[in-house]
Amino acid sequence: MAAANRPMMAIVKIETAAGVRNADAIMSVPGVDVGFVGHTDLSVSLGIPGQFAHRDFITARDAVAAACRKHKKAAGCVVGSPLAFWLLAIALREGLDAMRPDPSGRTLTRRSRTSR
Repeated sequence: MAAANRPMMAIVKIETAAGVRNADAIMSVPGVDVGFVGHTDLSVSLGIPGQFAHRDFITARDAVAAACRKHKKAAGCVVGSPLAFWLLAIALREGLDAMRPDPSGRTLTRRSRTSR
C-alpha cells in the first residue's frame, strides 16, 4: 500500500495531428504532468515523415509546448539522433522542459557519438 500512495507522474504522448489540435484540452486535464511529443508518429500524421525541421512539424511541436506552458505542465520529446538533439536544443530554448534518449538507451555525447 505504501507504494500505491506515492506520488506518480502522468505523461501523455501527443503523436497525431488530432492530438495537436486537442493539446489545449488534453493538457487541461487535472493530474496530467507532462505533454510528450511523439516526433516520428507526429511527422507521419502530418504527412512529412521524418522531416523534423519542417515548418509544419515545428509549428505542431510549438503548439504542444504552448498548451503545456498555458496549463503549467512540462513539455518533452524523444531525442534519437544528432539532428533530433539539435532540434531539441532549439526546442528547449523555446519552451520544452524534458527529454529522454531514444528507446535503445543511447545518448549523445559532446562529440555526437552514441554511447550506453
